[in-house]
Amino acid sequence: MTKALNFEMPGRHIIAWAVFIIYERAIAYLTWGVFPGIWAIVAYYLVDIIFFYIHAHIVVPRSYKGPKFLYSRLILLILAEFVVYILCRYSIYFLFKFIHLPPAPRLTTNSVFIALVSVRLFFILGLSTGYWFALTTLQNRKKIDELERFRLQNELEHQELEKTLLTAENAYLKSQINPHFLLNTLNFLYNSVSKFSDKVADSVMTLSEIMRYALTNAADDGKVRLEDEIEHVVNFIKLNQARFSQRLRIDYSITGVPGRTKDNPAGADHHSRKPF
Repeated sequence: MTKALNFEMPGRHIIAWAVFIIYERAIAYLTWGVFPGIWAIVAYYLVDIIFFYIHAHIVVPRSYKGPKFLYSRLILLILAEFVVYILCRYSIYFLFKFIHLPPAPRLTTNSVFIALVSVRLFFILGLSTGYWFALTTLQNRKKIDELERFRLQNELEHQELEKTLLTAENAYLKSQINPHFLLNTLNFLYNSVSKFSDKVADSVMTLSEIMRYALTNAADDGKVRLEDEIEHVVNFIKLNQARFSQRLRIDYSITGVPGRTKDNPAGADHHSRKPF
């Protein structure tokens, strides 16, 4: 991904074109001893650069659909580039001649001129096509890396979700095991002490009922029946009475008949008033 972004930075393109131009001019000078005027270099290379990017960003992408090329469209577009490129080179040549600027040396016959310009164009288009392939490969690599990172992120989230689910299941199992263990232990203590003290056994049973209500009585919606809540309060008062050796006096009263329904018109079996 980083390489693709750097490949598109304008500064790298400027440096690459500068190196390319210097290299070509140096080779031409060492081979033929020819060095055209600065304006000719600017004009001709500007045309080459424009066609380079037109071919890489317009012609080839519009001829590439999915995994294959539309060769008929590609050939037509290259022919159009060929015609326009020759016209541009002719225009520059005659413009420089008209304003008396020294153009790059060219042979005077049109056939040789067109041949040289055509070779130049196909050289530029070849470089442009290679650039497009490199750019496309880097962009595809970037997409693959992003998809891979997205897949790994999904896997991590899935593993985290499974871990959370296992933790919740373990917590649920503990919440199921611990209450049963506690209640069974209280029942064991009740059976053990009932042989020696009815009061202590009764207190253990009352504590067992309180713990059973607190740990296992809630429904899925978090609600409890009113008569069960009243019984829980009674057991709580009863346990505190045993704690203070029956010296604690509490009066409670109930208004209405808890638990009265159509199926149970008599309601729960509770006294309306009971002193402790």
